[in-house]
Amino acid sequence: MIEMNGWVTICASTDGEDDVNEVSEIIHQIETIIMPMAVLNQTLEIKTLNGFHTLFIGLNHNHDHGYIDSIHKLLYKIGDIAVGSYGLVHVRHHEDEID
Repeated sequence: MIEMNGWVTICASTDGEDDVNEVSEIIHQIETIIMPMAVLNQTLEIKTLNGFHTLFIGLNHNHDHGYIDSIHKLLYKIGDIAVGSYGLVHVRHHEDEID
């Protein structure tokens, strides 16, 4: 079983002086990426809270089947296109082998 919960606040820059048009384009790019990732027992949703855009991540699956990898790729892509983004994502993976 895998479970993942977290959030990422989307920011174009690290100084907090984001251009509204630039952020809008970034949000559009991220929405395009997450749209095909909509599956049962998984949510990826961007909400605007007090003027800030936050991606909320939640998933719970019986087996991995590549879900963790797809979220990792999503997070790296967000880091590439929105360098000021930050957040926290927790992963619980019962199938991980502990050495």
